[in-house]
Amino acid sequence: MNNSAFAPSFAKPFPWESRQLAALTAYSAEVQKKFKAKPGAAKNPCAAKGGNPCAAKNPCAAKR
Repeated sequence: MNNSAFAPSFAKPFPWESRQLAALTAYSAEVQKKFKAKPGAAKNPCAAKGGNPCAAKNPCAAKR
């Protein structure tokens, strides 16, 4: 799992109107265009398990 979603970033953010932010945005857009998902990979991580994570048999589901 990528920790960047949970770990704080100590980098100073680019100013909103900066050339650096514009360049990073353009680069990200180009990289995304070249991305090809694996055709056999599950689109939904819960689908690979064959079950509904919200189903009543799920121990984390709300009890009635």
